[in-house]
Amino acid sequence: MMYYQVNVVLLCFFIIIVIHKNNMNEKEFLDLEETVAYTGFSKYRVYRLAAKGLIPCYKPGGKKLVFVRDDLRRWMLSKKREVKI
Repeated sequence: MMYYQVNVVLLCFFIIIVIHKNNMNEKEFLDLEETVAYTGFSKYRVYRLAAKGLIPCYKPGGKKLVFVRDDLRRWMLSKKREVKI
């Protein structure tokens, strides 16, 4: 009985470590390349959406585009449509 309790505790500890590690790997701010990978859009499309103000982004210092992962996620979810197959 004690053996199973120890295994359950170790399994829970392992799961907590994996979840924490995955959360640490997710950057809050993304550059253009990371945004392209995250959204699946081309660079050209991301630039066009940014130029038209259709995608949430920032340009600190007026140079490089910066995207916030949570803003992108909310934006992408707000654009969902019903698909008929």
